Amino acid sequence: MLSRSRVLVLLILLIAFALRVTVAHNNLTTALAPDEREYLGRAVRVAENIWADRAIFRPPLYPYALALVFNTLGQARFLVGAFHAFADVISVALMYALTGALVRRRNVALVAALLYAVSPTALGLVGSLLSDTLFICLTLTAFVLTLRAAAWKPIAWTGTTPHGAPKKVASILLAALAGLFFALAALAREVIAYFALVVIPVWWLVFAAAPRWTRVAQTAALLVGMGALLVPWVARNQIVADRFLLLSSSSEFNFARDNVRVAMLLGAVSETAASNNALNQKIRGELDAQPPNARAAYAYRRGLEAIAATGPAWLLYKAESLGAFWNPFQIEKTNLGINGLPASWIPTVSLVVSGYWAAALLFAIVGFVAKPDPASKLLVALFLLYSFALFLLTHYQLRYRFPPQTFMLPYAAYGMWVVSEMARRRTLIVPQLSRRRVALALVPLTLSLILMAQAAAS
Repeated sequence: MLSRSRVLVLLILLIAFALRVTVAHNNLTTALAPDEREYLGRAVRVAENIWADRAIFRPPLYPYALALVFNTLGQARFLVGAFHAFADVISVALMYALTGALVRRRNVALVAALLYAVSPTALGLVGSLLSDTLFICLTLTAFVLTLRAAAWKPIAWTGTTPHGAPKKVASILLAALAGLFFALAALAREVIAYFALVVIPVWWLVFAAAPRWTRVAQTAALLVGMGALLVPWVARNQIVADRFLLLSSSSEFNFARDNVRVAMLLGAVSETAASNNALNQKIRGELDAQPPNARAAYAYRRGLEAIAATGPAWLLYKAESLGAFWNPFQIEKTNLGINGLPASWIPTVSLVVSGYWAAALLFAIVGFVAKPDPASKLLVALFLLYSFALFLLTHYQLRYRFPPQTFMLPYAAYGMWVVSEMARRRTLIVPQLSRRRVALALVPLTLSLILMAQAAAS
């Protein structure tokens, strides 16, 4: 007999799968964006001959995964959508596991899984040919493994796992597996690589529950797991591009282009470009003119110079554009069918999507302030800050808002539970939210509401 919570999990997974298959089916004839055409073209070439692939602009895992789908199941577009749907349903289950590890309440984990199951951004990306659905699935897996491995502490030296291995050894193996999944996530989207290589080892050494030398062994296993996949790829890039390239060259290009675009828009630089394509070609030409090993430094210097040229106007422009965190992007409007609705409905449906993310952000602030367990909360907080910084520096691209939106959902669900407890008890002060924590939550809540009002007004 299945327990009530397992039945509810299965029901949420079925709902998530039905929604994603519907989105995939409804987008079979949607025109592909340039990035999607690039991914698809590379996947087709890799399916024909993987050894001929010499591309370095984007990480390889997503087109390689598509090539595997093409060679095993066929090249029908619906099969790609079905692959996305399957991967994202796994992400729903992983959201349940991640929330359980963070807040240790099944009812909250169920709400978080449901929130992700109906996430407009997740659903919109399922209908695309972009790497984000695969990336978030791998990233969630890596975080779940990290939290489980780092939570180990010696209770009894004779303690064993169900398979008979000592728990300490099992935690080290879990750390290595987490490293492998962080590397896989980085090979899908580069944005996680620097966080995984720098921040997580430091966090693990300082905050993991195990004794000091076990933490050292776990951290070493994490880095070995990442290195097992990343080192061969770095060597491949050195051969192909004659330069050190951790994963791809897209991040340096995006940083330079996006900030030059903002500086041009604000009139802070004299250069012009007739269109986005013209600007893309201009920045690519500048980078190609540099020696291979100097391109990354040039790109980041170019972006920082553009930021410096705009001065305070850059920050003001970013603040006025913050609605990009919760407003639906064009790809969501297209893939979710919003653009196909009657014209009078579109503003209302768009408002529902915006309201979903605005409410999730406010509840996440409450949940984050209310939840104890500073070690796991710090890990998620660092990743959220890292992801928000990338979202800010790349001028609010849809694909950079997906990670912070996803990882705030466990705390949004917890915040909903805390607010429900307040309503039930008819008081602002509940065991999870003391007077000091209520006062602490008011600051970011007020700031968020002001920024939301400013973004809506602009």
